[in-house]
Amino acid sequence: MPQRTGEFRRAGQTSRHGTPEQRRSALPPARDASPHLPRGREHQRRVINELTPRLAEAADAVADYIGAVEQAAADRVREAEQARDAALAEAATALREAADADTRATTARDELDKLATQHQELRDRHEELRGSHARLTEEYERLNAHDQMVPEGHAKNTAKAGCLEAAQPKGAGSQREHRAAQVAARFKAPNTCPDRMDLGEIDGHNWALVPDPDRPGSLLVITVLGAITPRGSEGRRTGRWDASHRRQRLKPDGGRKTFPDCVTAIAAVINAEAERRPLPPADDPVWELPPGYRMVLGIAAERLDPNRGQLSRLEPRTYRDRLGKSLRLAAGCFRMSPDELSILLDAPRDDFGTSKAATHLYETLQRIRNRHIAPASS
Repeated sequence: MPQRTGEFRRAGQTSRHGTPEQRRSALPPARDASPHLPRGREHQRRVINELTPRLAEAADAVADYIGAVEQAAADRVREAEQARDAALAEAATALREAADADTRATTARDELDKLATQHQELRDRHEELRGSHARLTEEYERLNAHDQMVPEGHAKNTAKAGCLEAAQPKGAGSQREHRAAQVAARFKAPNTCPDRMDLGEIDGHNWALVPDPDRPGSLLVITVLGAITPRGSEGRRTGRWDASHRRQRLKPDGGRKTFPDCVTAIAAVINAEAERRPLPPADDPVWELPPGYRMVLGIAAERLDPNRGQLSRLEPRTYRDRLGKSLRLAAGCFRMSPDELSILLDAPRDDFGTSKAATHLYETLQRIRNRHIAPASS
């Protein structure tokens, strides 16, 4: 290209190749060389003006991209910090729980050591009680064998103290008839029984008839826990009567279940009280049962539940509650006051129920009464 430019510049000169016109005619057609020429300032300004918005848009896009990248990075950093804080909090909680668990484990180990010691002590105590129980069983069997060898006269005296239906010693029949005659003398007619009546003194006690507040239609024969109840619809006029003494049902001679009139029923209550051997006073030291007697009584009493069977249906409720309390104390081999023990000793056989356990408890109480309590009051 420069060569040709030089050639054009020297076109007016002659050459060995011919005149300039000849050479010019021999050249190829001329081409526009303007695209290859340098641009002017106007062109540069126009190009700059065209590129400036694009560069601004590119700069804005780059700035937006950088801002988005920075925001995403900041969000990730914030999330990472939150996750780190949560992990640290969980770790702190786990450490506290581990410390608490270690404290509880230490306390549990100490308590377990104490329980192990107490368990060993209870095992030792259990072995001691087993030995005591074996000795008491041997003594119980020996006493049972001794009961079978008691002379007949002594058996009659024991029956007088504990059993209302047993045979009476000589002379008892005339005394019973005398008391019955005293009662009959207070009545104008044996079949007429008022609600209230002062019977006066008989055999050292002042007696009276009063209505029973717990059982309408029944009469209390005081000063003891005796009661008479009319049978049938005609009751107090011509009917037969039931009688009980200290909750023990009384039966007349001859195999009958009821008494023919109120006078005979009252006389039966008074005779039962006169023939009963009383318990010693409350300040007598005999009420303090030895451990052996408490153990034997506890073994017999623990087989009965005061909240079930006949014991749960006794009336009145005050008597049921007192008897149940004494029975629980006896089952636990606890010491009992004279009042708590006496209600067990005076309770009739029927109040304990009809089971073999009730029979065993009643027999145990009678043995305690006759061998330990009764001798002090004889």
